[in-house]
Amino acid sequence: MMNSSCYSSSGSCDCKGACSCGGGMMKKCCHPDMLLRVAFASVFLYHGILKLTMLSGMAAGLGIPVWGVAVVAGLEIIGSLLVLLAPFMKHSCMAALGGLMVAPVMLVAIFKYHWGQWNFLPSATHPAGGMEFQVVLLLLALYFIAKGKHCGACRMMKAGSCGSEEKSGSCCGEDQSKCCGGAEKPAMGGMNNGMKK
Repeated sequence: MMNSSCYSSSGSCDCKGACSCGGGMMKKCCHPDMLLRVAFASVFLYHGILKLTMLSGMAAGLGIPVWGVAVVAGLEIIGSLLVLLAPFMKHSCMAALGGLMVAPVMLVAIFKYHWGQWNFLPSATHPAGGMEFQVVLLLLALYFIAKGKHCGACRMMKAGSCGSEEKSGSCCGEDQSKCCGGAEKPAMGGMNNGMKK
């Protein structure tokens, strides 16, 4: 008998008894992870582009060569875009790569410019402010690194494509014609009875 929790009005199911969050673009955007991705990318895209527009000033203020500022800006821009767009890419591990690009930048910022004060507000001893904000960004980068190849916002599995992890006997699709683990397609009457229950 069909498990009603496996049924979706969109005709899509992950074959584990939990319905997917829709199809197409919405399927890739509906997971709460996207909120973290947008927050992460908005910060690093802004600061990366800002660095590119004022390379000389940034270099003087940070005490590093102009090319060093350009490298940091590139890491921030590319890394943030990889994190943001990973769910729409063929290889979902791109978010982990993005996190790997940004994490060293945050480590250097913390230990070179912000260490010794937690509060982000500038002070006499820390004109660039404390490390509060940078630590949060570093933890976000580490989060995407830790997710590794599973960092996609939603599972990108098509209805009926069953891997070794799928539960045997689950059926997917609006007409329940796609079944996992060799399960037989339920009769129409059985499907209706299952939905009523």
